[in-house]
Amino acid sequence: MLKREFHKELKRSCLEVGQEDPGLPIILERDAGTLFCDLKANLRDIFSHIRDRRRMESSARKKLQPMLFLLEFAIIQYYQLVILSSERNESRTPLLWAEYENQDRPPKPSIVVQCLAANLGNTLLAILDLASDGLDNQARVLFRSFVEIGDMTLALTADQSIFDTFIVTHEGFEDTYRHWRSHLSPRRIKAVLNKIDEEIWEAELVHSELSRHRAVLYQWLSEFAHGGYASIVIGTYSENLYDQDGSFRINIGGFLTAASEGTLSELVFYNWYWIYTFVALLDRKHNLVESIEDLRTAWFVYRCKVFINLFYKTLPLFQEHLFKKEAE
Repeated sequence: MLKREFHKELKRSCLEVGQEDPGLPIILERDAGTLFCDLKANLRDIFSHIRDRRRMESSARKKLQPMLFLLEFAIIQYYQLVILSSERNESRTPLLWAEYENQDRPPKPSIVVQCLAANLGNTLLAILDLASDGLDNQARVLFRSFVEIGDMTLALTADQSIFDTFIVTHEGFEDTYRHWRSHLSPRRIKAVLNKIDEEIWEAELVHSELSRHRAVLYQWLSEFAHGGYASIVIGTYSENLYDQDGSFRINIGGFLTAASEGTLSELVFYNWYWIYTFVALLDRKHNLVESIEDLRTAWFVYRCKVFINLFYKTLPLFQEHLFKKEAE
C-alpha cells in the first residue's frame, strides 16, 4: 500500500470510529481531520525522539567497547563455521561424527552443524542490534534462546547420543515435547556441559565456577524470558549512559542504559566459553585441531584462538560488569 493511500485509509478509520463508537463522547466532538492530524503528530514525535536519541548515543556506544567488537568477531566466526561445514559436507569430510558420513541416514552431521551455526550467528546479530539500540530487555529474551542453541551445539558435539537424540523428529506436539523433556531438557544438557568442563579444565575451581556461572546465567535470563515483575521494571527504568546526572528514565523506543553493559559483557563471556569449548572438543572428540589438512579449517581454528587471546587481553576492561545480575 502506497503512503498516500495509507493516509487515506487512516483518515477513513478515524472518521468511522469517531462516528460509530458511542463510548467515546469526547472524541465524537472532534472531526476526523483533527484526529488524523493528532495521530500523525504523535507518530512524528515518537520517531523523531528515536532519531534524536540515536544521535545522542553515538558517544555512549564508545562505553560498550570492546564488547561490541568482540561480539562482531564472534558473529563472523559462527558464519565462518557455516561455510566450513558446507565445504566439508561437499568433500564428505564432516567436522563431527565422521562415521555417519557413509551411512544412509539423514541428516548428515555437517548439515546439522551448518544449521546450528547459522542460527547462532543470526541470533547473536539480532541480540547485538537490540542491545545497541537500547532494547535491553528484548535482547536478554533472545539471549536465553541463544544460550539454549549454543549449549545444545556443544552437547551434541561432545556426546554422540545427544546428536542421535537431537535429530529425531516427531509429528505431534505432545510427542515432540515428551521427547525433548526426556532427552534434551536444559537439565540434561547442563549435565553434559558440566562433564565437558571437568574434562577440559584440570583445575576443579575453574569447572566448578563455570557450572555455577551457567546456573546463575540461565536463571537470570529465564526471569526476562518469562516476564517476571522485577525484570520488567529493571528493563523499563534504568540509568542512561549518555546522561551526566545519573537520572533514571522510562525506556520508550530504546536508549542505552547501564544494564546494556552487563548484557553485552555476559554475551562476550558466553561466546568466549562457547568458542573455547568448541575448539577443544574438535581436538579431543574429533581429532581435527592437531591434524588440520585444509586451509579453511586451519583458518577457522586460528581465528578462534585469536578471539580467545583477545578476550583475555580485554577482559579487565569490562570484567566489572560481569555477575552484576546477582545483585539485581
